[in-house]
Amino acid sequence: MGGGERTVADRLEEVTSAHRRASRRQRQWGDQYAAPDGPPISLTHKNCGDEAHANLVCSECGEPMDARSVRAVAGEGRWVGEHSLLVTSTQVIR
Repeated sequence: MGGGERTVADRLEEVTSAHRRASRRQRQWGDQYAAPDGPPISLTHKNCGDEAHANLVCSECGEPMDARSVRAVAGEGRWVGEHSLLVTSTQVIR
C-alpha cells in the first residue's frame, strides 16, 4: 500500500482503542460523579485479590491479541444459497 493508506486492521485498531478509552472514561466519570463514595462494583481476581481488567487473549495459546494479530477468514456460513455474504467495495467474494 502506498503512503498514508490504512488497512482494515489499522482502522479496527483505531476503533477498538477509541471504544476502550471511551468506556474507561465513562466508567471513571460515573465513579467520580455518580458514585462519589467509590465505584458501585469492581471485579477482583480470586487468586491474587487485585482488581481485574479485561484483556483479549487467544483461547488456544494465551497470547495477547489486538487487531494486528488476528485475520478474518471466510467461514462456511458466508453462503446463502448461491450468494456470498462477503462483499468488497467492488465485487462479491466467491
